[in-house]
Amino acid sequence: MEQLEWQEKLRALSAGELNQEEKANLIREASSSETKAAELRFSQQLTTVLKERDLFEVKGIMAGLILEEGLPTSPPSSFGGKSWRFWTLGLTLFLLLSTGVFFAGQTWGWWAHDPQALAQKYLRPMENVVFVEDNESASIEDLRLGMDAYDRQNYAKAIQYLNTYYNQAQDGNAGLFLAISLLMENQAVQATPILLSGLQKPGPVQEASRWYLALAYLQRADTPAAINTLEAIPNSSIYGQEAQELLKSLK
Repeated sequence: MEQLEWQEKLRALSAGELNQEEKANLIREASSSETKAAELRFSQQLTTVLKERDLFEVKGIMAGLILEEGLPTSPPSSFGGKSWRFWTLGLTLFLLLSTGVFFAGQTWGWWAHDPQALAQKYLRPMENVVFVEDNESASIEDLRLGMDAYDRQNYAKAIQYLNTYYNQAQDGNAGLFLAISLLMENQAVQATPILLSGLQKPGPVQEASRWYLALAYLQRADTPAAINTLEAIPNSSIYGQEAQELLKSLK
């Protein structure tokens, strides 16, 4: 019961439902337990990562607009001729390079809309926000090596270590990154039960697990299951807009 209450507090913090006094009480409670402190750090970092994804989407949209509409035929009066056009072109290139061609292509539909192509289009690895305890136990070493491989985009090696750690600790936070690694290696069948388990954890882990579960179903070409999962994502979710886009493509 106490653990459920703690998880609900973390969910409320991530959703912005706590006032200043409640936040202070939560921080004090976390300071009394190393485990709770680690869970609080993970929840805060994961929430930040999820929210900041929208900034990259905005840049991709801006770049796509410039590509579609082209450069203006005449510069504003405050700018001078060719120099303004070169500046605008430079801005366009900067936006494309800083966000990647993927985001522009995602916004403007440069890829096919079959289920597996959609999974590839929307699948992106999440930033590593796992807190690794400073001890020398064998299981923690597996977690450390697994997340290091994840950061280096060596997903096959990440799967090897994270799977060992997950089977021992049943840590839902690490399980999320194990599942993402499996998806990056097109192993959606193996990722699915881990993501289903992640739905039992409240807060950002549950939110991310539901999104990646939908992508897992798409990788498996199980469109009905993907639609059901996407429909369970609320519009207020950080994944709400993308979920609606996917639903339009699938229906």
